[in-house]
Amino acid sequence: DVSEMKEMIDNYLAFARGEKEEKIKKINIYKLIKTLCDKDVLYGSKTIRNKIVKNLYINIRPLAMKRALLNIISNAISYSKNTVEITSIKNDNFVNIFIEDDGQGIPKDKREEVFKAFYRIDESRKSASANTGLGLTIAKDIIQGHGGRVMLNTSDLGGLKVEITLPIKKS
Repeated sequence: DVSEMKEMIDNYLAFARGEKEEKIKKINIYKLIKTLCDKDVLYGSKTIRNKIVKNLYINIRPLAMKRALLNIISNAISYSKNTVEITSIKNDNFVNIFIEDDGQGIPKDKREEVFKAFYRIDESRKSASANTGLGLTIAKDIIQGHGGRVMLNTSDLGGLKVEITLPIKKS
C-alpha cells in the first residue's frame, strides 16, 4: 500500500511539474470535448450529449485541460445511470462548462471533501478501474491553474452537475 501510494504521489508530482512547462494555445473547446467523448471505451452504451457551443475557443494548456476534463467526464460517465450532458455558456470574460449526469450525485456535505487527495465518499463507489482518489484533485488544480474554478451542484438530470468557469483571455 505504501509503495502504491508513493507511486501515485510521484505520478501526480511529475504531472504537476510537466503542466507548468506546457504552452498556452487557443483551442476549440467543443472539439476537445468531442474528442474525449468519441472514445468508445469511455462510455459503452451510455448517452453523452455534447451541447458545447461549436465555435468556442479559449486559451488553455491543451494537455492539462484535456486531463482535467477527462477526469470529470469519466467520473460523470462512471456514476451516471444512462446520460451525461455537457453544455456551455459564454460571456465576454468567462466561459462556463457544465458536465451533468443522471446518477446518484454527491451529498451536499461531501462536495468539498471529494476534491481532497485520496478521498472517496465510500468504498462502494470505488470503480473497478484504477481509481486513485486523485482525479478531482488534479482537475481542480488544473482549472485553478488556468485562473478558473470548479463547483459541484445538483443536476437537473438528477445526479451531479460540475460547473467549470474559465476566463477568456483576449489574444
